[in-house]
Amino acid sequence: MVRGSRERRGFGTIERLPSGNYRAYYADPEGRITATDKPRPVRHNASTTFTTREDAEAWLAAERRMISSGDWAAPAARRAAAVAAESDSMPTVREWADTYLADKRKPNGEPLSIRYIEETRGLLRNWILPTFGDTPLDALTPVAINRWWLEVLPSDKPPTRAAAFGTLAQLLNYAVKREVLLRAPHKGQGSSKAPARKPLRILTPDEIAAIAAEMPAHRRLAVLLAAWCQLRIGEVTALQRGDVDTRSWRLRVERAATDTKSQGTVVKKTKNEEVRWPEIPESLRPLVADHLLRFTDKGSKAWLFPNALGDGPIPYDTFMGKPSTWRDDGKRTKWGYGYNEAKRKAGIEGIGFHTMRHTGSTLYAATGATLAEIMVRGGWKTQSAAMIYQHAAEGRDSALTAKLPVVLPRRPVAETTVQSLGKRKSP
Repeated sequence: MVRGSRERRGFGTIERLPSGNYRAYYADPEGRITATDKPRPVRHNASTTFTTREDAEAWLAAERRMISSGDWAAPAARRAAAVAAESDSMPTVREWADTYLADKRKPNGEPLSIRYIEETRGLLRNWILPTFGDTPLDALTPVAINRWWLEVLPSDKPPTRAAAFGTLAQLLNYAVKREVLLRAPHKGQGSSKAPARKPLRILTPDEIAAIAAEMPAHRRLAVLLAAWCQLRIGEVTALQRGDVDTRSWRLRVERAATDTKSQGTVVKKTKNEEVRWPEIPESLRPLVADHLLRFTDKGSKAWLFPNALGDGPIPYDTFMGKPSTWRDDGKRTKWGYGYNEAKRKAGIEGIGFHTMRHTGSTLYAATGATLAEIMVRGGWKTQSAAMIYQHAAEGRDSALTAKLPVVLPRRPVAETTVQSLGKRKSP
């Protein structure tokens, strides 16, 4: 092999370095990518270079056997655990944070989401590493953590304070699980529980209609679907033409869009990772049909609410927009747009987009729906709700949907024959 050359294999890669030694590495077997400005596959390197090509091949073969046997962990995580086993050495909080994000998995075994990794790195960078970054894990004490909780974390920002403490707690609990620490020193110090939020406001059907009426015509339906089909913002923007069944007039809700710093808008599974089929209220169906005919491209993969290029869902910030602003003399300084401007024009303040889903669910419950039926329609799957969970009766969704007091925007829409759409095959 020529010096500086690279040999790709069935598993892993071997490079001959200018020194004559060999470097071996392989791509993450679970397909994870780096959360950077230029995402690329996570690469696992051998901790040292090899004097012979055969030694590099032996290392790759050993790694592959661990993957096949199900005993694999990232080499960096194994090295941290080995260091921790030595009495005179222990990974620092900074080193352990990298190990945690590289090796931790969701309960279902999937890698951590890009959004979670980005948010965790932000909390580490802003609140944890400046104080504890170079501190060995076993040097963390309850006193130091309590002082950090009282003096460093922002007492005027309870959610941020709780999130930062929760992140440190996750790192330490994971260290205990991996047997790097015998016990977690944060126990009994601070809290990762955020203060209770103020109850969300319940809008009236007329208020929902007023906000929808002020939205741009090609995005008006998003507000109405969120309210009357109880969708989350990411579920609304991730809808495609093929998700609208114009024969049964149900929506297939199986994905959600989320914005990330490193990869832009990413489409993934819904929050509870299940597919649900809420029925569209009858009075809303003409607007759905109108939207499909006027604002949605052909093809089952066409987005109902696309971005500017039409190749993905509209980004969250673009959809939400900003309200107009004025100077003290009454002159407008900035023109508003999006959902926040629609709220302003409708004269309704102090609500987020999630209020639509919350309001629709409350009104749905008022029709006589059981808790189980509400959970099925809205896609909730929490531990507290599961305690009293009952299977929703089949066929009840249609009867309950018919009772929803939908009020539409007082603006004309193009004539659409809903019956004719209903006769077509689902896109």
